[in-house]
Amino acid sequence: MLVQSIDRSVLGTVRFLDAITGIPIRDRLSVTAPGIRLIRNRSGDFVIADVLGNPNLQAYCSTFVHPTGTPDLELESVSIQLQVVDPTLRYLPRQRIIRLPRNSNPATENSLFQPVAVQLYRSPIAQTAPGWGVLRATVVNQSSNERLPWALIRVVQSSPANITLAQADWRGEALIAVPGIPIRVSATGTDSVLTNEVNVTLEVLFDRELQPISATADLSSLTDPNPNYVPDPDYLEATKASIRSGSLTYSLASGRDRSATLAVSLS
Repeated sequence: MLVQSIDRSVLGTVRFLDAITGIPIRDRLSVTAPGIRLIRNRSGDFVIADVLGNPNLQAYCSTFVHPTGTPDLELESVSIQLQVVDPTLRYLPRQRIIRLPRNSNPATENSLFQPVAVQLYRSPIAQTAPGWGVLRATVVNQSSNERLPWALIRVVQSSPANITLAQADWRGEALIAVPGIPIRVSATGTDSVLTNEVNVTLEVLFDRELQPISATADLSSLTDPNPNYVPDPDYLEATKASIRSGSLTYSLASGRDRSATLAVSLS
């Protein structure tokens, strides 16, 4: 009888979350990374299973097959550029830098037993839920009226304190949604339901490397002016002090679905 032995070193797991609800996304996604093979498990997470295309990680994994001491590769010293695309177009594409190897101690925050959480942002065609405050926005530069493709939008609430994120697509169109806006009902039950509005600050971040879209462009025949660009929302937020940005205030209400142009003055 032939017995086949299969050894596989798992270096971590990636879990994709809906940026609005925080719920794991179980739909099939296309996930790639140079030199890395990711395998979707039954839970919808992606397991980092094979690293044959990365010499540093390959050497690191070999120390577990033929142990000669403590692996000498420093934790999180190798950066992997992950890209994800939703074939259904309900979520926008994005990239994310993950760092390997992760800590083998299950009690640590960067443990390989804890999935790396990656948020995905809903596209303008995605569904929303009843009771959400929804804004379907066209994001433009106030001075030129040019559309701002892939602009990142920070939705800042002061009461209760909360920050959610949204992102425009390649045309500068964005779906902004805030769930859980409270609804006040008459104490007597005889009056109409009164919907509470919340004022939010919309902070728009725009990558300087991107080409905006002219206000006079014909969108029906327009091609993507930044065809090779894949957004990294985490990087944009981390570097927001050094990129072009602007802000404005807006009122959202539970169950209200509006369309509007967000004209921001970029600094």
